[in-house]
Amino acid sequence: MARLSPLSPKQPAYLERIVSFASLVRNNMLTLFANVQPQFNPYIALFQKTVQTVWAEPVTIKPRFTLGWVLRQRRPGQVAHLHWLENQISPPKWFGPEATGWRKLIYHLGNNRVVRPVRAAWAVLLFGLALWFTRPLGIRVVYTVHNLIAHRHLNGYYAWLEARALGWLFQRADAIHVHSHETARAVQTLFGRTHRVFVVPHGNYLGWYPNTLSRANARQQLGLPENAFVYLFFGQIAPYKGLEDLLAAFAKLNDETAWLVIVGKVVQADYGAKLAALAQHPHIIYQPGFVPDEAVQLYFNAADVEVLPYQQITTSGSILLAYSFGCPVIVPARGALSELVTPATGILYSPGRPNALLNALRQAHQTVWSSTALETHVRQYDWARLAPALYQLYQPAAPAQTPLVSAETHL
Repeated sequence: MARLSPLSPKQPAYLERIVSFASLVRNNMLTLFANVQPQFNPYIALFQKTVQTVWAEPVTIKPRFTLGWVLRQRRPGQVAHLHWLENQISPPKWFGPEATGWRKLIYHLGNNRVVRPVRAAWAVLLFGLALWFTRPLGIRVVYTVHNLIAHRHLNGYYAWLEARALGWLFQRADAIHVHSHETARAVQTLFGRTHRVFVVPHGNYLGWYPNTLSRANARQQLGLPENAFVYLFFGQIAPYKGLEDLLAAFAKLNDETAWLVIVGKVVQADYGAKLAALAQHPHIIYQPGFVPDEAVQLYFNAADVEVLPYQQITTSGSILLAYSFGCPVIVPARGALSELVTPATGILYSPGRPNALLNALRQAHQTVWSSTALETHVRQYDWARLAPALYQLYQPAAPAQTPLVSAETHL
């Protein structure tokens, strides 16, 4: 018996459609490209688990989107979903500054003033070529905007390289995923992208971290008084997080029951040392360093409110993390943060006003928060509820589909 093929001129039309559709479903492989360590950010693991519930083929994760990967794809219908562009276009590390012997020599060779700019330009060029070949090879590209501007400090040359890569990606991608309407508007303003921009919120962390420790036990382990009002900062300790502002405001509280806990991995050693000097206060606990999953509950269950005085932000998973532990938040009214915080779940303050953060700290102490309201709010961001909207990211575009927001989750 002759094998039926969608290219066979003698094959009935209805069989052509069935074979063609089956081939498309079989070949629709989805790869998530995220060059992050899961122990530092569980977002990509939760994303993979969620999408896998609505995707027939295995959803895989790879660290880097490369020209080699693109050229190896021989079947149409592949989907490449990129996350954190800044990690995709950074030149691969040649060992690290802690290397010794010949490895240290190679590290310095790859990071000197002459070689590193060349390596950076080459990495961006290869990224651009990989993007260019996706369409001829039938690969659809999706990009999730975690940061409109990289958090790391870039000088003019490296900022220019990153801007070029971002421009190519926003022009070439078949779909753009953002977590807020504010980010969708920023994408339109900064990059002129107005078609197939999908607004699907950041999911919560309910069930990801252990949560068995009582408030009393958590406070006992941290050496906090039972009657204390505890402000918490939890997350990477970096200059754009606004921790100097928090320390200055806390120093003005004049509240004997107030305590401040700052915990998280330090991004820059010199910045961490600066904060350690500023945190010399009897009611401040400063614990720089990586926090394992099982210890996250220690800090949130001891806290009354989390304070995140960001100076720059696109998306904040930290707010959803706080909500997942029933912890309200204090955040500046910047961009997308206003879409996540309600009067029942936190306090928004105007960052440009004098003493705005200080007043927010005082207001939080006087507010009675409802655990039921917090749980109801965070349940709106269950990953299972987001799955159908995330699935829409990967569907081929209709020719006339051009709205600013072509799909969104209604919470």
